[in-house]
Amino acid sequence: MVVRTARRAPRQAARGSDCRGGVAHPRGVGEGKDGLRPSGRLTRPHLGPRVQRSHSSLRPPRPRVPAAVARALPSGAAPEMFTMKPPRRSFRAPSTLGLVALACAPLIVACGSGGGGGGGEGGSVDVLIGDAPADELLAFRATIDSLRLVRQDGLVSSDVIIEPVELELLGLTESLHWLTSLSVQPGTYTSVILGFEPASYVAVAQDGSPIAVNATSNALTMQFPTPFVVGAGSYDRLSIDVDLAASLTGDLQNPPLIFDPNGTISDDSSSNDSLSIDEFKGLVKGFSTNNKTVNVQAYVDDDLQISLGLVKVEIAPTTLLVDDDGTVFPNSNAFFAMLVHNQTLLEVHGLLDGQGDVVATKIEIEDQSAGVGSSNQVKIEGLVLALDSDSFELAIAEIEKAAAIALPVLASYGNPGSIEVSYNANTKFYLDSNTPTTAASLAVGQKVDVRFSSFSVQPFPAAKVEIESDGAEFEGFTTDLAGLPASFEMRLYSSSHWIPDTVASSSTDVTVDTIGAALVLKTKNDPAIAAADLVLGIKVEVEGQVAGGSTPSAPVIDASKVKVKAGRFEGVVTDVDALAGTMTVVGSVEQTFGSGVSSGTVAFELEPGCVYEQDASSAATLQAAFDGLGANEILEVRVEGIGTGFAGQARAFYVRAEIEED
Repeated sequence: MVVRTARRAPRQAARGSDCRGGVAHPRGVGEGKDGLRPSGRLTRPHLGPRVQRSHSSLRPPRPRVPAAVARALPSGAAPEMFTMKPPRRSFRAPSTLGLVALACAPLIVACGSGGGGGGGEGGSVDVLIGDAPADELLAFRATIDSLRLVRQDGLVSSDVIIEPVELELLGLTESLHWLTSLSVQPGTYTSVILGFEPASYVAVAQDGSPIAVNATSNALTMQFPTPFVVGAGSYDRLSIDVDLAASLTGDLQNPPLIFDPNGTISDDSSSNDSLSIDEFKGLVKGFSTNNKTVNVQAYVDDDLQISLGLVKVEIAPTTLLVDDDGTVFPNSNAFFAMLVHNQTLLEVHGLLDGQGDVVATKIEIEDQSAGVGSSNQVKIEGLVLALDSDSFELAIAEIEKAAAIALPVLASYGNPGSIEVSYNANTKFYLDSNTPTTAASLAVGQKVDVRFSSFSVQPFPAAKVEIESDGAEFEGFTTDLAGLPASFEMRLYSSSHWIPDTVASSSTDVTVDTIGAALVLKTKNDPAIAAADLVLGIKVEVEGQVAGGSTPSAPVIDASKVKVKAGRFEGVVTDVDALAGTMTVVGSVEQTFGSGVSSGTVAFELEPGCVYEQDASSAATLQAAFDGLGANEILEVRVEGIGTGFAGQARAFYVRAEIEED
């Protein structure tokens, strides 16, 4: 299926332009009770959909030390756990990091200046999480159990995840999930330790069937590319990228899959770009019609159990505003007229800016009863397997809301991997969650979010359907390039030939019409490539529609976009010529570059737009790092790119270089 690699480049977080313009508004003032979030533990049923059981009491953070931290302690040393203090008054009322000593440092606050020493007023940090996609899976769920920051002076924070958070990671390839908000002591931090709840992993195949997963580790330690510095009163954004393609090994046809978590963390604080975030729920706490802002009590989860604190949401002229019955408001004044303090629950889509505010692309009123009115509305994410004039078959990727209602009903049907969904003239349809559309936009192979008006008997009636893209997605690999640049042929993965009446089997050649299609290489910054750059055997994800006249034995896809999955190579540099733009590496292929490239020695062409990270920032500094190696040093690299079609040659679009001791 996929091959795991030891390292991965930092994620290029999904970004969007700040559509608001103007000067950022300062945060207001507020605080959470005792600095704690409402308690509520996420648990996972047998088939994977999440269930939350509420608790009436608040409890302090759990004084746990993860195995990864314990292993880092000197022999015989006992970690010292420092009590988490309530945060200072702030608009977000974030969690406050306590510290665990890895060395014998009795007083953290008195560690002194420099070298990551802390003390004084803390900085505010928002932590977001996303995923690099994995082949052949519809969904991969895991529960985040802990998060700790490691300071430069050897101190590790206490766990800042008050309650475990279950995530469907494959749904976060284009946007980031807002994981938590923190108040962090000033200082310099070198890494982050992310903990997963054991036995919480669930993989789902393209047809909705569960795939067994075994984990070799439940902790992921990620080094910052450069030290992360927190100043007094500062605001920072951190993006975690869990790379499933590098974390999973095994064969879907012969489970279990093996999960060994791999990923990176990046500091997005210096960027002026806004980060595209996954939807979140928020209870209205105040609003300004004149300033076009809403203050909401935001939540990590759909069941309103895990709080992010107060968040300011800004409404732009282009923000889509939707009532709870699906009606689009004619203007923002009509929207504001419906808001009720402590009663109106909103679903917010948007961009997290550099000041920690959200510029909304879409806001939908969920209900007017503080979440009670929508708590019984089942919401399921999945894939369209078949389509009729008034219904479609949906492979279940995740039950996003009201799992306690959905699970018993699904159990009565034998826990199927897919369900029948009906729709009618009252069903609301959206493209990319922001653009109203009709049922005519539905297509086999699309990923959709469905909210049901009721959930008791099949076919289950849909109240709202959000289509992630206007085209279906077909994953596979190239088999014939003779038709380029107008077309090429591919075969679907063996786990993807579920498409009934569209593609006969995984051995059927599918013609892809590329005229007018955009082609990008899925690596840092998603560089555009030409159709002529394709090579045999490279992995592709095609977005488009099944062409008229297509048959299962001779299928044709009219592509709107082709995502080419970059090859990955890890090894040791043996030569660099910055002037010629070349680099020679001895190592192994972690993900295919297409035909012609295999483990061993590979000559890379360094593309003019190649992105460099870690111990190199350009071809010239890469050569300088190589030329300056000591007698016992080597230059290890991770390279992402595409083959040239010639044996032992490839094009490099991303290089992460690290000087290591031999």
